[in-house]
Amino acid sequence: MRATWIILGVAVATGPLGGCAMHGGMGGMHGGAAGHSGAPPGAVEAEAETPALRVSLLVPEAMVGQAVTMTVRVRSATLGDPVSGAEVVVMVRQADAPDGTALRAEETTQRGVYQASHRFASTGPYEVAAEVRADDDPAQRVVVTVRTVVARGERHGTGVPTAAAVAGLAMIVMMGGMVASGTGF
Repeated sequence: MRATWIILGVAVATGPLGGCAMHGGMGGMHGGAAGHSGAPPGAVEAEAETPALRVSLLVPEAMVGQAVTMTVRVRSATLGDPVSGAEVVVMVRQADAPDGTALRAEETTQRGVYQASHRFASTGPYEVAAEVRADDDPAQRVVVTVRTVVARGERHGTGVPTAAAVAGLAMIVMMGGMVASGTGF
């Protein structure tokens, strides 16, 4: 009987973590480079540079029908200072489509940070490109592109991981019952 209570105690304490272990740990399946860059889980980020400009593009995890705000950071390549007043256009297109949607990114209150929002209409692979122009000088023009996949349904962290945690907890309780009844493992 004492073994049953110990097993049940462990199950209650660790059961909710079962789904995390099945999905790549607490960071989820999206760790990779995005986790190292400070980008949120599921986000994709890329950087491009010319002798004059350094540009990064961050596209958060996207779900069909939800507005996503893409962020473009523009800095001087030599000093690393933020660049204000740049012309930033974000182009969003499905990977197999010849055309896409051009969005003018507006500078935020933070110097050198530009944002554009887009609502993805369908699932599948997309290419998102940011074209930045600081002057008419070709050295002041940068294009950076990322590829992302737009998903349908719930965001990571809900749904399946919760079901996996409940199933894991049920399995532990069942094994505890087997030990208590003497049938063992």
